[in-house]
Amino acid sequence: MHLSLLKLSRSAVRLKHEAQKCLKVAVIGPPNVGKSLLTNKLVKAGVAAVSSQMDTTQKNQTAILTEGSSQLVFVDSPGTVGIRHAREIVRSPDSRILSDPEHAVEQADHILVVHDATVSTDYILHRVLHMLHRYRQIPSSLVLNKIDQVKQRSDLLALTRILCNGVVDGKPVVIKKHSGGQLAKLCGKIRKKSPEISLHSAEEKGQDEQWLEKYKELLQRPTHKCSWGETKQLFANIKGWSNFQDVFFVSALTGEGIDILRDHLHHLGLQKVFLRVLNTERAITSIEKTTSGKHVD
Repeated sequence: MHLSLLKLSRSAVRLKHEAQKCLKVAVIGPPNVGKSLLTNKLVKAGVAAVSSQMDTTQKNQTAILTEGSSQLVFVDSPGTVGIRHAREIVRSPDSRILSDPEHAVEQADHILVVHDATVSTDYILHRVLHMLHRYRQIPSSLVLNKIDQVKQRSDLLALTRILCNGVVDGKPVVIKKHSGGQLAKLCGKIRKKSPEISLHSAEEKGQDEQWLEKYKELLQRPTHKCSWGETKQLFANIKGWSNFQDVFFVSALTGEGIDILRDHLHHLGLQKVFLRVLNTERAITSIEKTTSGKHVD
């Protein structure tokens, strides 16, 4: 009798685990693009410290959202900076602020590259490009944040074409309008499995032998082991990334577009057992960090 109950219990646990889906998401990008606020909105809680000042996030912060049989694990990473910045501003050349963005990426199932839609920068930062090229096998999406501050939203299409090299999910850039006429998500096929990504990027085509040799050399090294000047020179003539699966237009401040992005990530979930939720002590620490972040200003 007891043996039968034990077997039933084990079977129930196995079926429960088989029904679970989990996706680990690395949130990366330059400083001050709104990564932490975006993470908070996606998990519906104030986990990551938020401030208008640079370098508020100096190490990876994990935030977990579990809804039904689907779990999203977000790793909010520090803004990508160089060794000199870490030495002069953060006062630590060996700080995790340098290495943690790549640590988040190498353990991720999906990468969210966050870009500030309000700035005049029409290229993906070379440090971010270096990581995308090093981990091209990991699916990625582009998130254009702060669209609530963009006066002419039609300008976002031109920006998107540049940041994606005119291609999303292997197709020419096309914008899809959702209910209310709000620009929310770039039209593209949602895949349950990772896309087949070419071993040779479109950016490599047409480059000379000297560039290709430097490219191969730098891609053998972690991003934080490359100088700011090396990655900047390597990607000087490359503005975008051709392997984005999708592009999302959001405002982490107002919440516009957040639900669509969250639903999309749930859809991409992989069949695997949930990660453990933060324990009470760490949860309290997260709340304290959020509070201190609000007072930084």
